[in-house]
Amino acid sequence: MQINETSIMCAILVSSLLMGIIHLGRKKILDFGRGISVFIVLVVIVLLRLILPVELPPMEEVPLVSVFHPIMFLLHEKILWNLSCAEIMVIIWAVVASILLVSFMVMYIRFIHDVIKTSIHDDVLDHIFSTISTDKRCRTKIFYNESTEIPFSAGVIKRMIIIPKDTEMADLQMIVRHELTHIKNGDLVIKLCMNIICCVFWFNPFVYKIRKDLAQTLEIRCDRDVTLGMDDAQRARYLEVLLSVLRRNGNLKRKYINSALFEGDLAVSNIKERFENVEAGKARNVKSILVGAIMMIVVLSLICLSYMFSSKQYRAAAKMVYEIEAIPDTVPLETDQKLRLINLWMKDYDIDGDFIDPVTGIAGMLVNDIPLEERHVIIDVPEKYRQMMFDETMRNFVQEKGTGKGDTSLRSEVFREYQQNTRKKDRLKGTWTLEQYERAYSQAFYDACREYDSVWEAGKEIPAGALDGITRGSIDNSLVKGIGEYGEILVRE
Repeated sequence: MQINETSIMCAILVSSLLMGIIHLGRKKILDFGRGISVFIVLVVIVLLRLILPVELPPMEEVPLVSVFHPIMFLLHEKILWNLSCAEIMVIIWAVVASILLVSFMVMYIRFIHDVIKTSIHDDVLDHIFSTISTDKRCRTKIFYNESTEIPFSAGVIKRMIIIPKDTEMADLQMIVRHELTHIKNGDLVIKLCMNIICCVFWFNPFVYKIRKDLAQTLEIRCDRDVTLGMDDAQRARYLEVLLSVLRRNGNLKRKYINSALFEGDLAVSNIKERFENVEAGKARNVKSILVGAIMMIVVLSLICLSYMFSSKQYRAAAKMVYEIEAIPDTVPLETDQKLRLINLWMKDYDIDGDFIDPVTGIAGMLVNDIPLEERHVIIDVPEKYRQMMFDETMRNFVQEKGTGKGDTSLRSEVFREYQQNTRKKDRLKGTWTLEQYERAYSQAFYDACREYDSVWEAGKEIPAGALDGITRGSIDNSLVKGIGEYGEILVRE
């Protein structure tokens, strides 16, 4: 698991694509009973993909998309003060994000402080609040405030509901229920997190689109929860109160309060959508659950697919280009030449960046930078390949009269078949283990011939019947007892 240029680009592109799809399909998603919950969960999943730009080991071999090659290469080009394009972009991103985060937190804290300082406690409000909220665990305070013209809820740890001082008594119950529902739904935490994400990913326009969509969706969810179970007359009354509040809201200079609270957009189309949802009062149904499940599966599948791309193949080829450039007195390569070389050499590496042997087509057999103690380790080799090696070693021993020249040996075919049919991470260890079995078999054949005929030497005909009593099992069992410091099998020379 690692974070690099490719993983960041992939996270931004995939999450932006999904945010665009969710933005375009938001109203259709909300058409179903559980559409609101589905939309919010989809937004959370997509944002998690954006803030987790890691590159995981690919579940399947999906190579890096070729369009990334020139982008990645140019990101490494030194352009100013010996800094690469990628380093300069990271510095700009970090500086702007830090400024926006500090500005937002200062504004939010100042806003909460100003609200608390100008708020007034009132027993009538407490009584109305107690009749609506019977949950004693709901630690929320309610106040009048003379400096605000709109009701709102604020705070994450210390939550509060603020009511304008001139609010009509007949509207209070509806307003308090609305704001209390926001608190119970966790909307204040969602809004705070969304604002922080916008500060961090300030360069991504899709994040701001999703913030507006999410604000509208949270308001629709709140409206539905408040009006759930109301009759037509009560819903009409709720809409009257809502329209009154929205009119006040529209007359304010909302930059300060909107930045702090992340309120919904007051566009006519959004207000109309809220009214239509309240009037419809749509109930949840089985079809909506099915549609939501399908959408969740599709989005999760696309996100999983986005984690399957690997840049190790590209990096291995690019490393070769950088090594060429580092050679003294080398003629500098043009950018297009470097890109052509990278595209050409990428074929020499697999998805994990391991060199592919041009003869066998097998990767994972290069021992560079792998310590001896990590590759000279005995592992379990399937009986099939041990038997193949035993048979081939005996055939070669007899045919070459124990000289071990290897002129007629087919051992490489045994190794190749084993390597092709075993996991890459086990190929080096397994091949070395199979070599130890080969040495042991050869030594056992030699010892058997010497024991059968004490004057026999390599190069002479194998004594008839000398090898008849040798079995692979007896040799394999004896080898288990002889393990060296780095896992090597100890056999006599």
